[in-house]
Amino acid sequence: MGDTAKALVGFMDAEDQVNKGADAQDLKRYAFSVGYEYPLSKRTNVYGALGYA
Repeated sequence: MGDTAKALVGFMDAEDQVNKGADAQDLKRYAFSVGYEYPLSKRTNVYGALGYA
């Protein structure tokens, strides 16, 4: 077939470096995405992706 499905899952855990002490915050982020690529010819691909962070 030649088509390709893709997926991504990401996670970030960081600390606030600007505000220290009582105002400091822990930062946590999650990211998810899925994509699909379909070759129309040797030189042309159609692709689409959807992500959420």
